[in-house]
Amino acid sequence: MIRLADGHGLIRNSTLRRCPRFARAFGGGAVDHGTAHYYEGFRGVALWLPPGVAPDEESLVKVVEDTVTDERKGAMFSMFEQMDALHPQEAHWHLPLIGVDPAHQGKGIGLGSIEPHFEYVR
Repeated sequence: MIRLADGHGLIRNSTLRRCPRFARAFGGGAVDHGTAHYYEGFRGVALWLPPGVAPDEESLVKVVEDTVTDERKGAMFSMFEQMDALHPQEAHWHLPLIGVDPAHQGKGIGLGSIEPHFEYVR
């Protein structure tokens, strides 16, 4: 999503500056509900939203309006509309954000970041 916002294949410094606001809006509820998990030294993180908790849509719109170029805003809002249309209507867990430090990718850290959550889902 962050790369879509920029329209570039590479993550630039301007992209990195918007990441904290985007993460808070899209998955910050995980921190509030104790369902944010990290892997050894924050090499990987997974932000899970429990049933009934959704991303902060108002803040997401503000982040897009404030930080995405006019040419890319339509694509971002279209992506969110498509995600919403496909989102389950019944109560469910949602994984809005997962990430692994690029220096540690390919080592199973992504899985290690989501495995602790499986106890909640069962």
